[in-house]
Amino acid sequence: MLDSSDSHTDSQRTEAFIERWSQSGGAERANYQLFLAELCDLIDVPRPDPAKPDNLENGYVFERRKKKSDASLFPSMTKGPKQLPAQEGRLQTCTLGQAP
Repeated sequence: MLDSSDSHTDSQRTEAFIERWSQSGGAERANYQLFLAELCDLIDVPRPDPAKPDNLENGYVFERRKKKSDASLFPSMTKGPKQLPAQEGRLQTCTLGQAP
């Protein structure tokens, strides 16, 4: 169980994260990897792994390789069959191969 000082620190970190990123805009592709890496830190989950040439080894990466037929989908972060598209102002998940 967290003591109240841990909660207070987490709350401060969350507020600082929201403040920092609420001022961004108009640069989805320029900001998304940094945003998601900092979000991973905030929620205490590992950051994505470096991408490898073989997609079978890319279970949790930024920008998994995709087929040309999937060009309309820009997956920002992929973990297993889920991905988090980089879209300014909204956060959603979708299944690979399906637009959000």
